Formats: sequence, C-alpha cells, structure tokens
Amino acid sequence: MRIGLGIDVHRFDEKLIGRFEIANIENPLYPKYLFEKNEKVEFRSKHEVIVDGAYIDINPAAEEPDILEIVRKRVQESIDFAMYYNATEIIFFIDVHS
Repeated sequence: MRIGLGIDVHRFDEKLIGRFEIANIENPLYPKYLFEKNEKVEFRSKHEVIVDGAYIDINPAAEEPDILEIVRKRVQESIDFAMYYNATEIIFFIDVHS
C-alpha cells in the first residue's frame, strides 16, 4: 500500500513528507492557493505529487450553462495547476446528492 500526506504547497517541506511516498497538494482552488498576481509558488519534490481538483461549489451535473462554464474553467485551472507541479494524478471529489 502506498501512503501519502496532504500538504499546503505554501508550507511544503520535504521533512514533513518524510517516509511517505506521495505529496498530496491540497485543493489548489481555495483562495489561498490561487495564483495571486499570476505568481506561482516554487515547489519541487522528490516525492510523487498528486493534486486535489476543484470541488468546492462545483457541480458538473448542473443544467445552467453559466454554472457549467465556471465548472469547466475550474477543472481546467486544476489541470493547469497539476501540470505546473508535475503531478501524476488529479483527484476530483464529487458531492453526490440523493
């Protein structure tokens, strides 16, 4: 079994990850993660990196075109973020309502 640790990219430290194999960069679309002034946080790791995709207030099943446009934008931003950090995976959490 491979085990990882969720971490804030702004506070990343290789010592925190230690013996874990995976660094999971927590949801990049929380306001503190957005690239302010288009500046990206320098981050390189010897660990495998995975990224949480956008999921807060995201509903890919919405029928409203304006909402779907925002969903598409946030998904693309998640992909761009993951590519920048050379992530091997993106995990999208979907809230399924009954």
